[in-house]
Amino acid sequence: MDKDKQSRRAAESLANKGKNAGRRIGRAGTKASANVMSGASTAGNQVSNATSAIRRRITGAIPWEDSRTDAARHLLATSIESSTAIGQRTKQALIDGFESAYNGTNTKATSVRNQAGLITMGVLASDFPLEIDRWLTSLLASPATIYDKAMDATFLTTHVGGNLHRLFDGGHSLLGAIKAGHNASPDDSIIQEAVGTVSAIFHDFVTVRGIPFFTWDKDTFDSVAGMLESNFHIPKSWFYDLNTINATELLTTSIGALALILNWNNEDREAFAKTIASTAIVSVLSANPILFVVTLAALAKSFTDARREGNYTEFVEGLAKGGVVTGAVIGTSSVVGGPVYVGLLAGICTGVVANKVMNKVDGAAIRDFVANYFNLAIEQSPEL
Repeated sequence: MDKDKQSRRAAESLANKGKNAGRRIGRAGTKASANVMSGASTAGNQVSNATSAIRRRITGAIPWEDSRTDAARHLLATSIESSTAIGQRTKQALIDGFESAYNGTNTKATSVRNQAGLITMGVLASDFPLEIDRWLTSLLASPATIYDKAMDATFLTTHVGGNLHRLFDGGHSLLGAIKAGHNASPDDSIIQEAVGTVSAIFHDFVTVRGIPFFTWDKDTFDSVAGMLESNFHIPKSWFYDLNTINATELLTTSIGALALILNWNNEDREAFAKTIASTAIVSVLSANPILFVVTLAALAKSFTDARREGNYTEFVEGLAKGGVVTGAVIGTSSVVGGPVYVGLLAGICTGVVANKVMNKVDGAAIRDFVANYFNLAIEQSPEL
């Protein structure tokens, strides 16, 4: 009996110890679980706070109506660096990866943009703009209004200048057209007069002949044009075009100026010089004085930068390469027969190939070729 009691007591004691141990384990598990949940919640709050901080910085710091890529890139890098929820290695990996992707994309985009600019300028110096002028003339053709007739009043009376009369009759320059429109009809209101005058100027503007910057005296023009043609073989039509502007020439000026502006602060001196050479060729061939003035300003800026750095290599190489690419587009589109779009496509393809080839050409080879050419010309020139 005593042994049975002792066995029961021992069993009860062991059971009580087991219960107590179970309770302690349960309490410890509950506490550990609570700690884990609390830690996870804290980490989640830190990540959420960091994300909100980044979002607030981006939203508050960037003027979205005029945001800049560089400002956004800098802000993103700064936000990542200041985050407390991301490890240092992860921060650096994110920043390095983003910078690598940005630089690669930016370099590729700049290269494509510059190539497109060179080829586009070549296209605008070909016969393509002339076809556009003719298409616009036929598309917008309409019966002459009293304002059109007022602008042609002197020509209709004297027939001065023939098909070039807009440069001589005084009614087609901007100021002359406004005066002619004002005297066209005494019965029209100011609004009718303004609309009629602007419409007449626009009709002239979209034609091949365009509108003159100012009015020439016919005898003076013939004298200057004759001198240029006899001494420099410059055709009279080119000199006329130099004194007028039309819609496609304005488009050419805008595209050329935009190409120069996009490369104005470009550290790649060669790319800027390429664009200058391209716009210079186009401005001369198309007799575009506005684009020529813009190109001269860019040329002066590029030359000044080269002189300040004491290195003219990129400046000279860029001018040579840009001239070759644009010249290839113009030359190919001019010699290929058939419809204008056939020559245009051939010129574009040639320009792409020429641009790739010129990017691989050593600048020393260009300089040697130019030097040898001039030396040969000097040797073969007759002695004075």
